Amino acid sequence: MDGVIIDSQSIADKLLTQTAKKFGVQVTEQELHSLHGIPIESFWQYVKETYNLPESAEYYGSHYDVEEEIRMYHDLLPIDGIPQLVEDLKSHNVSLALATSASRYRMQIVLDLFEMHDTFDAVVTKDDVTRAKPDPEIFIKAAGLLHIPPSESIVIEDAVNGLVAAHQAHMKCVLYWKKKSKIKSPVQADLITDDFTKINFAKLSALQ
Repeated sequence: MDGVIIDSQSIADKLLTQTAKKFGVQVTEQELHSLHGIPIESFWQYVKETYNLPESAEYYGSHYDVEEEIRMYHDLLPIDGIPQLVEDLKSHNVSLALATSASRYRMQIVLDLFEMHDTFDAVVTKDDVTRAKPDPEIFIKAAGLLHIPPSESIVIEDAVNGLVAAHQAHMKCVLYWKKKSKIKSPVQADLITDDFTKINFAKLSALQ
């Protein structure tokens, strides 16, 4: 969802950086990129352990204003090319699942805001799994809800953690990458793009 359907990742990065600064921590852009795709609780656990902070990860996370993040969504539009890609896939009877490290609460807000509740045949959030990306649990569960074997599924991701999770789930993966930094991943994507208008049913079918 974040970074694929809407560019909420840039908003989260800004607010996470601002919140961390309150505790004397300057999170680098490289660190943020490496942590994309994980639940926010895991972000604060990383900050606590990396910077030897005295309080619990939950304490630092409680200072993050998720409602402010959601308010900032109202200025966003879906990422360019996504509505057209969804329409193309739907016209070819492709089953779609949303697998997100966001909470179900925040996922519902996004689907409400962009009127996308009818887009997905299944949804899986961080509240529905016990292990976060790069563990493949979330993608395997999504495929199960669609009644589609993982090997016949394609993941669209914007983060290395998600790419690794897709690989471990034995799924093909399209990596949407507009970051200035180079991709540093232990596995390769099956397709890399910086523009969803270049992706369609035919191109995805060729990966299978």
